[in-house]
Amino acid sequence: MLPVYLVFFVLVSTTIQKSSLEGVITPIGLGGSGLADEPTTILSQIFTSNKSQQGNYQFARFTQDASVSEIPYFPTTENVPDVKLFPIFASPIAILYRIDDILTGTLTLNRTTLVKIFRAEITSWNDPEIVSQNPTLTLPNRRITRVVRTDGSGTNYALTKAFSAFDPDWSTLYGATYNVNWPSLNTTIPASTNIMMRSRVVSTPYSIGYGSISSDVSYANIINKAGKKITPSSSSVASAMLGFDYTEFSNSSNITDTIHPSGYPICTFSYVNYRSNNMSSCDKALEFYYFISYVLSSGGSMLASKQFAPLTDDLQEYVKNQHLSLLYCGDVLVSSLVVDTTKLVRDVAISVGTVMGIVGATILSIVIGYFLYQNHKLKKQVLHVEEGPSGFVTLFFSDVQNSTSTWNECGEDMEIAISLHNEVVRHAIAKYSGYEVKTEGDSFFVSFKDPVSALMCANEIHISLMYQEWPESILNVNTSKEIRDIATDELIFRGLRIRIGLHIGVPNAKIDPTTKRTDYFGNPVNLAARCSDSCPGGVTFITKDMYDFLDEYIGDEELEYPFIKSMGKFDLQGIAKPQELFLVLPSCIFERHNKTISNAKNKNKEGLLPPPQLDVQFVSTTSN
Repeated sequence: MLPVYLVFFVLVSTTIQKSSLEGVITPIGLGGSGLADEPTTILSQIFTSNKSQQGNYQFARFTQDASVSEIPYFPTTENVPDVKLFPIFASPIAILYRIDDILTGTLTLNRTTLVKIFRAEITSWNDPEIVSQNPTLTLPNRRITRVVRTDGSGTNYALTKAFSAFDPDWSTLYGATYNVNWPSLNTTIPASTNIMMRSRVVSTPYSIGYGSISSDVSYANIINKAGKKITPSSSSVASAMLGFDYTEFSNSSNITDTIHPSGYPICTFSYVNYRSNNMSSCDKALEFYYFISYVLSSGGSMLASKQFAPLTDDLQEYVKNQHLSLLYCGDVLVSSLVVDTTKLVRDVAISVGTVMGIVGATILSIVIGYFLYQNHKLKKQVLHVEEGPSGFVTLFFSDVQNSTSTWNECGEDMEIAISLHNEVVRHAIAKYSGYEVKTEGDSFFVSFKDPVSALMCANEIHISLMYQEWPESILNVNTSKEIRDIATDELIFRGLRIRIGLHIGVPNAKIDPTTKRTDYFGNPVNLAARCSDSCPGGVTFITKDMYDFLDEYIGDEELEYPFIKSMGKFDLQGIAKPQELFLVLPSCIFERHNKTISNAKNKNKEGLLPPPQLDVQFVSTTSN
């Protein structure tokens, strides 16, 4: 005979399987502090990772049904109909540092001193203010190098909101903002993601930065309003929430500069922006309902393991009563779609609770949410055709430069490298809402509804590939060697280089009867593929059609001011007329443009592809 708790699991599992709705749900946008590059285990099951600005940007452009950000109401959401928001959890903004002279112990800073450092009013690590707060540490006479986010970041918003609470002058001069006009930029190093932030702090002696907690970087204790030295953690964030009254939650509610003696002073809610009755499908609305219910009821331990803090009981009830219970799909109340399931589970709970008592009821509260979500997810994966975008789409082709000879030279290490490559590419595809059409060897064919997202995806892949743990033999291959800028020592190339081609058009779209996925055919597909073939490793080529569409976005901070250069006209196989192609790179690695290694196919009408030298279109990564 099965133990009672196993009977319970079988009953609940069977009940939910019979009651779950079918359907494939496109992931919902995710962005913000500690989320953009490292989505938590629980959140990555439904949300694609993204920075706050990008997630909200996609939300406002109707390519996503929701976004997650530390910014309560992002400006671009103001014109989105039926938009609402609620907090989903809270997190700390850790102050990261590298001071090699500190062999034991942890740096401590009070709130005023911290602001002075980022205002460049305190510029040396042995400044008397810092020394007085760290009597047991040996602090060197070294200049402080600040590493700062230069993108539209929710982390920036949360940090500057705290600074505004700490210092009236900061509030007057800068305020709480996602895009900071940092003072004294000559003593700063820019970073555009959390991973880049940590990497630059770790690699830069005597630096200070901010972001998510990680085991590979030191982070400071901060003295809070009560005069207590506090370490950033899920528990100190939970304490910070206890220092505020949330009986009437509003968009302006925050947990910055808490009065609670055990609360960390630099922390923030992450807010879900969502459409309360106009999601693109009822399946999406139901998935959203299931998932948020699960996070609120059962996701606390998973959140805490990533240093995020679950909402207080009062806030959880607020989200359930004021948001989930009022979520509509057109005229249909979403909660009504799960009434039968809930009743069946409740009947099981009564029966099992009689046997299991209080313990059974406690387990039940966890298991209900888990099975509601997991079984729904299983059904959608098995039973539904997954369609890609149709009509006017952006087509993305990529492959690894010099892969055949690298396989011959590196053997099993190349298998490891390709696995790393695939992981990076698929992470970026999901992050920017791409649709993976097919793969062949190390090549990817992807479609995007939004051309801007396609280019951001390509840019991120080029950057992320540099920071993988490549096998040593791979880094000895000519097309995978580490290359740094002689003047700045900035990393330019490292690891596998991929060539990416982008074209925008209207291909023929059909469902493949075997794979149950959309495939694309026609001239737009051929042009995108030939664009990729003509591209050297480590950069992106786009067609003239793609360039014309993106022209109005080139100065947009959303694209982070890319480097763009016309490479002239190319005779492309199977394409009737010569095509003008443009080289595109993220601004942080624009030095690649004259350090590429050409392919045999890299020929324009004048011969082999020349390294671009003149007429560069490039906008600085710093902005006001």
